[in-house]
Order: sequence, then C-alpha cells, then structure tokens
Amino acid sequence: QRSVRVMEEKVATPRRRRVSLKFRRALVLTHRWIGLIGGLLVVIISTSGAILVYQPELVRALHPEIFRTTSAAEPVGFARAITEVQSHYPEIQLASASFKDGVYLLNASGTHDTFFVDAGTGLLNGRIDLGAGVLGFLVNMHDCGFTCEGYSGYLPILTQPSPLAQLNAFAGMSWGSALLALAALILLLLVVPAPYIWWKAIRKLRNALRVRWASGRFARDFDLHAMIGIVATAPLIVWGLTGMQFEAPGLTTLWYSLTGGHASERTFTGSPGGQDITVERAMDAAARQFPGSEVTWIGLPDDDNAFYTVDLLDPGEPDLRAHSLNYHGNRSVGVDAHGAGHVQILRDKPATASNAIADEWAGPAAHFGLAVNGYWRSIWFVLGMAPLLLGLTGLSTWHWRRRARLRARLRNAPAPGADAKAPALATRTTSPVAERGPGR
Repeated sequence: QRSVRVMEEKVATPRRRRVSLKFRRALVLTHRWIGLIGGLLVVIISTSGAILVYQPELVRALHPEIFRTTSAAEPVGFARAITEVQSHYPEIQLASASFKDGVYLLNASGTHDTFFVDAGTGLLNGRIDLGAGVLGFLVNMHDCGFTCEGYSGYLPILTQPSPLAQLNAFAGMSWGSALLALAALILLLLVVPAPYIWWKAIRKLRNALRVRWASGRFARDFDLHAMIGIVATAPLIVWGLTGMQFEAPGLTTLWYSLTGGHASERTFTGSPGGQDITVERAMDAAARQFPGSEVTWIGLPDDDNAFYTVDLLDPGEPDLRAHSLNYHGNRSVGVDAHGAGHVQILRDKPATASNAIADEWAGPAAHFGLAVNGYWRSIWFVLGMAPLLLGLTGLSTWHWRRRARLRARLRNAPAPGADAKAPALATRTTSPVAERGPGR
C-alpha cells in the first residue's frame, strides 16, 4: 500500500504543477489585458490624487496673502468673521464658516468662492475661488468624476444617474461616480492577484528588489515593474478599497456586517417658527455636548435647513484632518436655529473599532494622508505615482514581447521561391533575460 501511495503522489505532483502553471498563466494574461484596457483610467485617477496630496501646500504657496494671520490672545470669533464678510459683500449669502490655523474661511452659498478673515484682527484678507484653475480641475476629476458643479471641468452629463443607481448598494450613483468606482475596481483587480504572480521572486528578496539596469530595456522594465508592484501592493489595495467605499455605500454596510460595526449616520430637522438664535448660542449649545472641545466649523441655516451644523474637535481624539486646507473636526452637533434647547449629536465618538476604521480613519488618514504633515505625506505622493510607473513599465515589456514575436514570425517565414514544405530553422524568440522571469 505504501508503494502505491508513493506512485500516486509522484503522478499527482506533476499534475498539480501543470494546473498551477495554467492558473498562473491565466492570471498573467488577465492582469496584462485588464491593465492594457483599463489601466489608463486608473493612472489618471491615481496620478491626480497623488498631486492633490499636496493641495493644502499648493494653495498656500499660490495665495500666501489670504492666509495672513496676526497673533492674538484670542481669535475674534465666528460672528465677527461673518459680519466682516457681509460688510464687504452684503449681497452674498454665506453657507458655512471654518477656523483653521489662525484664519477664518467662509464659503458663499451656491458658489465656491471662499473668503479669508484674519482671526487676530478680524479683517478680510481676500477672496478666491477654490474650484477654479488646475487644482479645481484635479479635485473635480479625482473626487467628483467631473460632477462637482462650479469646479473646472464640470460635465453635466456625468451627473445623470447610472444604471447601478437602482441598486441599494449603489444608491444614487451617477455616471461620474461610476467611473471613479470602476477605476477603484480595476485597481483592485490588478493588484490583488499580483502577489501570486510574483510570489516566486519573493523567495529571494535580494533578487526581487534588484533591478538589472545594464541588461537591456526588457530586463530593466521587467524588474522595475515587479519591484514597484511588491512595494506598493498594500497601499494600493487600501486606496482601492477606500475609493470604492466613497462611491458605493453598500461596501461600508458589508464592512459593518463582517466586523461588528453599525450605521452611524444621523439626520436632524429644525423646528419651524420661533426666535432665531445667534451663532454664539448655537456654538455654546453644541460645545456643551462635548466639554472641552473646540468649535472648528459651522454650517449656517438656510431656507431648506432650519438648523446650525456645528463641528468640533474633541481633544481626546486624534486630529485626523490636522493638515487639511480648510477643515478639521471629529464631532458634529445639530442645533435648532429657533431654539438652543433642541440639539442632536450627528457624529459621535465611534462605538466600535469597526466604526472607527470606516468612519474616521479610512478617508482622511488612510486615503488622503491629512493626519500627517507634508514630509510624511511624501510617502502618499510617491506610492500614489506607482500606477503610472507600473503602467509605463508594463506597457514597455508588453511592447517588447510583441515586437519579439513579430520578429520571430518574420524570421521563420519561408523565403519567396523556397520550398514551403522545408522546415524552418528554429530560432530563439526570447532573450535569456526574459526566460529567467521574476525568480531570476
């Protein structure tokens, strides 16, 4: 019986090896053609995101005068900043105001004009449209899929509901959102199987992270493609998943069901009539819900929403948007515009670790890197450029193979007048470098 079992194992091992080779070959072909067909969309979205990692620094560098701030014992307050803007632009209706790094940023309703007020003096620094120009175009492309009205590059046709919008998991998904979700899906389809493709190379890490610069174009680009893929696999998976989360709410629901979290979104409705309360009273009412917190953003009432939305920064929690251009906060409270006694917490402390990851860490920290300063965010920038480098090296190796096959067919083709039945001379169609593969 033992000899029979040994014979069966000897027969089964080559069979399993053949199945494994066929499966790996199928993965390589799938990886190659998904990259060739959908890689450009991934490169456009990822490269624009890498540039936007430094949006706060770029805006400050382009408009240093509007971020001017004067040292003072206490900031002048939201009400004073609102009054200052309204005194210069009485025709403008303000939608919100935020306090960041010694400057108040007030947004006009219906536009993307932002007014900047020095928190030390209470004087207006200036006014700019954050939705205009190249940075506005990149934001519209990366964050909105060209559906953010008022931003450069806005395309009304992409705001129309896509067929997926009929499904609960993709409720309300526009064509622009569908493009962003497709880019995230393509990224995941390219990255998730990649470790199986190059797993042999990882056996010898020294070889896996070595680039043969002097061995020709194919060897160089093949090694670069493998090395960049190995280094960038984990962050690209995180960015793909968080990108899908932004566009497909069903993914967050699935995450909750698998990890023990629960939906935490809350809505608030103000009461009609009554006496309107001031900004200061709304701030006080909200701050009492989280003692010791700092008010960082206020959404002002309008005809559709008769309440204030007050966002606060709870000092007991990490500031995950510390390096955002115009916002930081981790708690939110709705305050009735007609009575400070009617309040509701809209964003509370996360009840579970699952909620903390999905609701707080996934977006600002993991995807955008706003929890860390510009030096650390260089990691996000470099790895965000990985799809562009992977696309260039992958296209280069594919083109080299294609040219090699074409040259081989030309060499093997019978010469005019030659005997068609004469066997063609065997020629080597691939270089020794190509045959070595990722395992070197």
